[in-house]
Amino acid sequence: MRQEISDFARTYSGMADEELVELSAESASLVDAAGKALQDELQRRGLKPQGPVKITTASYCSHCERHITDPLTCGSCSARICRVCGTPLEVEWDVEDKSGGDGSGEMQTGQVAG
Repeated sequence: MRQEISDFARTYSGMADEELVELSAESASLVDAAGKALQDELQRRGLKPQGPVKITTASYCSHCERHITDPLTCGSCSARICRVCGTPLEVEWDVEDKSGGDGSGEMQTGQVAG
């Protein structure tokens, strides 16, 4: 795990203060090593984290044809995976999320980047 932390630490050391603070708001979604490295880098720079924010993005398994509330998360690429069948999950987002919606006001669906 020490090696993983140093990999994340190297990445975070090259990021701007604003990027780190923004990332800290989503720290609840990071793997343990990434969260620890982020915490260390924020402390090293004297930055105050925004605190974890609960991510409310819904995941949908096209194979099981149901919404998944407790997906698995790949530790190396952060892809979300169906706990039942192992299929990579689609993520639904609101167009207000700046996630590439078409402005129609309808929910958009996209494949999780891996």
